[in-house]
Amino acid sequence: MPGAAYVLDTLGFDELMRASRAVVTGEGKLDEQTLAGKAVGEVATRCRQAGVWCHAVVGRNALDQFAVRLLDFASVSEAGTVEELRRVGYSLSRERGVT
Repeated sequence: MPGAAYVLDTLGFDELMRASRAVVTGEGKLDEQTLAGKAVGEVATRCRQAGVWCHAVVGRNALDQFAVRLLDFASVSEAGTVEELRRVGYSLSRERGVT
């Protein structure tokens, strides 16, 4: 079993995801490796299959628009500093109606 799938299954991710309005996932660099089995890609795939919005917050997005569409993220935000993370978090919470 691939590592990302094993970790998500062990955490009970699917049940938690289905009970959520949206999922926020992230990594340092969104790139071709993301498509090849990294945790962020597995999270995005499971969210897409369940019809749950998935937002990615990354240090750097190195994927083209086609690859981002394959993962079906609701949004991809770059945030490399604490202040940028706060800004993105606030923006996502307002967009999804979370206070």
